[in-house]
Amino acid sequence: MKIIPFSSTLIASGVEAHKKEIAANDKTLAFHKALVAHGVDLANVKEYRSEFLRMSMEFRESKMSGFKQWWIDAKDLKGTAVSPFKNSNGVVLDKRALDGLLRGFVNSRIETFERYLAREARGANGSSKKSAPRSLQDNDVRAFHPRLVAYRKLETPTQKQMDRLKALQEFISDSCKSCKNALATFNKLEAKNVKNTK
Repeated sequence: MKIIPFSSTLIASGVEAHKKEIAANDKTLAFHKALVAHGVDLANVKEYRSEFLRMSMEFRESKMSGFKQWWIDAKDLKGTAVSPFKNSNGVVLDKRALDGLLRGFVNSRIETFERYLAREARGANGSSKKSAPRSLQDNDVRAFHPRLVAYRKLETPTQKQMDRLKALQEFISDSCKSCKNALATFNKLEAKNVKNTK
């Protein structure tokens, strides 16, 4: 197969994306260190759910102007109450959907912090050998496999969802072809998924 060289614009786009990923990782690490300095740890992190919820509210406000006031005003409304807010696809969100977004943010932040603490503890105790850093392809497979599984489970996918599934399959396939570790990771994840669905 003859490859088509990347344009300078595409190269620049990839460089910029990688810079943003590095910057995002640095900010996440700084945030986790700040939580530790505040006294948050594995034993008490879940007691801080209300504080993470405040953070979630601020994040939602940054994405949806007026969200906090609407949420306060909608306190006694049912979950089916329609909000003035839409998702990225232009679909109007009801109160239940917004509640899911708030909770999802909280759960994600807590789980990410718990993983950080667990890694730090393993390093401090010397209980695990330092393994070679994962390749970019290996990380890509680990990141995108859950999405692949989710799209596969759709009973009546739309054409757009089918296109995304195909794109994910091609992306993961390319990663596996260029990296043996990525292929091994993919096979493990597939086996685990089959086991979980039995």
